[in-house]
Amino acid sequence: MKLKVFCLLSLLLCFMFLFPMFAGQEVVFAEDRYVQVVASQCFLFEDKSFDNPIKNNSQENLIIKHGEKLKVLQDEDQGFIKIEYINEESYQGFVYARYVTYNELTQEVYPVFNASVIENDVIVYNLDESPTNKILSKGKELYLYEGYIKKAEFTCVCFVDEDGSLFYGKIKTKQLAPYGINAGVITGIVVAVSCVTIILLLIFMKKTKKQKRGE
Repeated sequence: MKLKVFCLLSLLLCFMFLFPMFAGQEVVFAEDRYVQVVASQCFLFEDKSFDNPIKNNSQENLIIKHGEKLKVLQDEDQGFIKIEYINEESYQGFVYARYVTYNELTQEVYPVFNASVIENDVIVYNLDESPTNKILSKGKELYLYEGYIKKAEFTCVCFVDEDGSLFYGKIKTKQLAPYGINAGVITGIVVAVSCVTIILLLIFMKKTKKQKRGE
């Protein structure tokens, strides 16, 4: 009888010591993982491509904003990560891996890139057009923050440097290609802004002349 009691107590003690260890392992493996959006905004896609953005209830492209946390469902594959996004409703889909980070968000707001490099070994220039030691490879994403003029020798670009910071400089226009939007539209926007600036300048000059005559 005493032997049975001793065995039961021994088993009970072993269970008490071992159970927390196994329970702890289960908690670790079941822990959810999240990524944060580092771009100024990003879209959610139905598959691993940019072709089918997911719509919201208003039938507009669902936009996920900078800093929002997304639950990871599948790790990166073909440049995309499968995630769950909850905003009043739950959405599941794929986000572009370059627009999110597994780390706590401490870096700058990334722009929505609108172009990419189309050649290898592309030299990056400073804004004064002096060469730097930075070299870009084909496919590197760029943000054209001053528009696109096909005939220009250089184009102002912004890109994510190796340390995660944003670098502003120039590359030769023939070595990049804008995304989606027609190059003529980008040029038109730049021209329109320039025209408005000139008109405002002329109005200001006329007012200045009238004031001088009045004196």
